[in-house]
Amino acid sequence: MATEAQGRRWPRLTPLRVAIAALVASWMAMALVFWVWILPAGVISVRVQSDDIPGGKLQFSMPGVLSLALLPFVPDEVWEEAATDAKDWLPASRAALRELRQSPDFVLVSVHTCKESVRVAKEGRDLEVHVSDPTVEVRAQVPIAVLDLVLSKIGGRCDDRT
Repeated sequence: MATEAQGRRWPRLTPLRVAIAALVASWMAMALVFWVWILPAGVISVRVQSDDIPGGKLQFSMPGVLSLALLPFVPDEVWEEAATDAKDWLPASRAALRELRQSPDFVLVSVHTCKESVRVAKEGRDLEVHVSDPTVEVRAQVPIAVLDLVLSKIGGRCDDRT
């Protein structure tokens, strides 16, 4: 038995085996980051259809988590103006977002006239806005987590003033 245990050895670590192990480990790390951080933040999506736009259509999508990286590039005066305009509404806005996050899907606003329509709805983890008239159609989808992030940034500005 002793000779049998001595005869077993770990496989030799070759550069190819190390590279494969590193590649597998990096894929697993990327999958973990995707599932834990990127996926819950959702996708911000905007689509505009109008004859005034070259090609008639403009579409934009980006991971919601990217907004976290872009917030520092928003000029301070924009945050200051938003904080001034929103200070009286922050408690109600925070409560509304908290309730939106926990509620099932529903339509917040739906207005239709002969030529125009507006629809705002909570769908899954997103707030969806659809506005149309005879010349333009706009659809926007924003994760509630991103709205919460922006509201926190505005709220931080208001808190700094007190």
